[in-house]
Amino acid sequence: MSCVCQGEANGEFDDICFKGQTAANVWQNSGAPYQNAAREIAGKCITDEHKQKTTYRTIRQALNKIARLATTDGTSTYLGVFQTNCNGKQNNGRCIKLSNKKPHEIFKDPETPWLKDMEELAAALEAREKHDNLVNERSKQLAVLAARARALENPRSFAPEIAQTAQQTAGIQGKVEQNKADTCATHTANSTCTNNNCKLEGKSETDGTCNPKDGEGQINEAEEGAAATSAEGKKFTKKKT
Repeated sequence: MSCVCQGEANGEFDDICFKGQTAANVWQNSGAPYQNAAREIAGKCITDEHKQKTTYRTIRQALNKIARLATTDGTSTYLGVFQTNCNGKQNNGRCIKLSNKKPHEIFKDPETPWLKDMEELAAALEAREKHDNLVNERSKQLAVLAARARALENPRSFAPEIAQTAQQTAGIQGKVEQNKADTCATHTANSTCTNNNCKLEGKSETDGTCNPKDGEGQINEAEEGAAATSAEGKKFTKKKT
C-alpha cells in the first residue's frame, strides 16, 4: 500500500489515495517505505465499521474487484497506475509490480499471501456452506420418513382422519336426502311422483303426499365409511400380530 499511496517529495502529488495525508510522511530517495506513512494508510483502511456478515461470496466479490483493477503488459501484473515502471518517478507510475505473473496467478502465488490466503478461505467457506445445506436437507428428509414410519406402526393414528371423512360423507348424504325430499314434495300426481323415483302415500292416486322411496338405490355412505374404518383397523391389527 505504501508503494501506491505514500506521498512524494519535491512537490509531487501527496494525496494519492486520500486527502489530508501528512506532508512529512513522504518517500525519501532510495529509501524504504516510511513507517509513519504506512500506519496512516493502514488507519484509513480500517475506519469503516464492518457489520456485514463475511461469507465466501463477499470475499469473492472483493477479490474480483482486485482482479478488475489489475493490469498486465503481457509478462507481469500491476496494481496501480503503470506507465513504464513502478518506481514512482514522474511519467513512470505508482504501482505494485508482480514480476512474471499473469493476473490469475497472483491469487495462488505464495508471494502474495494476502490474495492467496483469501482465495483459499473463500473456497473453504463455500465447501462448508454446501456441506451444511446438504446436512440440513437430509435431516428434513429423515424427519419425514420417521414420521411416516411411526404412523404405520400405529394404525389408530389414522382413525381421526377416517372418522372425519365418514362424518363429512354423512353430512353430504344428509343434504342429498333432504334435497330429494324437497323435490318429491313438489309432485302432486301419482304419475309424476313415481316417474321421479318417488312414491305417493295417501288414500288414492290423486290424494296423498309424494315422498322419497325408502332405501331403493340408495347407499348409506356414512355406514360405509364406518365399515371401512373398522376394516382398516382390523387389517393393521392382523399385520401387527
